[in-house]
Amino acid sequence: MLTYKDRAFCQELVFGVIRWQALLDWLIKQKVHEKTPPLRTRILIRMGLYQMIMMDRVPPYAAVNESVKLAKALGFKTPDVSFVNAVLRAFASDLENTEQLIARIQKEEPSVGYSHPAWLYRRWVARYGLEKTVKLMEWDNIPPPIFARVNNLKVDRDKLLERWDYEKVKWEPFTASWLTNVEFFRIEPSGNPEALGSFKDGWFYIQDPSTALAVMMLEPAPGERILDYCAAPGGKTTLMAQLMKNNGFIRAVEISKRGLRLLAENCTRLGITIVEAGDTPPAEGEMFDRVLTRRALF
Repeated sequence: MLTYKDRAFCQELVFGVIRWQALLDWLIKQKVHEKTPPLRTRILIRMGLYQMIMMDRVPPYAAVNESVKLAKALGFKTPDVSFVNAVLRAFASDLENTEQLIARIQKEEPSVGYSHPAWLYRRWVARYGLEKTVKLMEWDNIPPPIFARVNNLKVDRDKLLERWDYEKVKWEPFTASWLTNVEFFRIEPSGNPEALGSFKDGWFYIQDPSTALAVMMLEPAPGERILDYCAAPGGKTTLMAQLMKNNGFIRAVEISKRGLRLLAENCTRLGITIVEAGDTPPAEGEMFDRVLTRRALF
């Protein structure tokens, strides 16, 4: 099993390659003029190139060597292994030129340089103008931070922050117009946030603040009966329970067995007792004050 550090590295590599795929492929074409490499070979070169130009902590020689080792491990034929090695070494030996190429394509063809679909780029330029569109694409390519929601059913803000300081978690308050009666923080733990004692004790829930908007618009209140469709893993469900002060009833419907297990684990960890979870819809005639669903109901 991968350590948290290795898992985080793999996640950044995979998501980063997908995020920057258009730019990576354009750069590869600058080195490989005669033909487009087969998909499997191209993916491996993308991964090595991404590490060189986007991940400062990976030395270029390491990106080349690990990519070549991976090619051999995946059963690439000798000519294909040599091809991967040659292309990545060409990049590694001339990173300054690669940076100049990136700067050029970002200016001449921003949709490719910032790796966004051309149709979306054109729409944004028409709507927001070039300068704002470039800033939006730059922001869109930034890996998302980790956000935590304070679980005030178990702890208050000050006590949680004191414990985070002890656990060496960097934190910063996050505010938004739709967040009322709930507190979010942007956090930077030194390791796996789920390994923290404060997490295991249910003092916070990892959740992007944008996902709270639907719940805040629903305005669940203590004593109400709520129907929650597609409930796993429980971010919105547990936020509703928190706003209801763990007083009332939430019928959480989720067809995934794994999702139900995660939902139950989160409710238990957060000290929530008003959620009844299952994979079947409520009985005909059962009444609810409010309904939250992620999909249209037919």
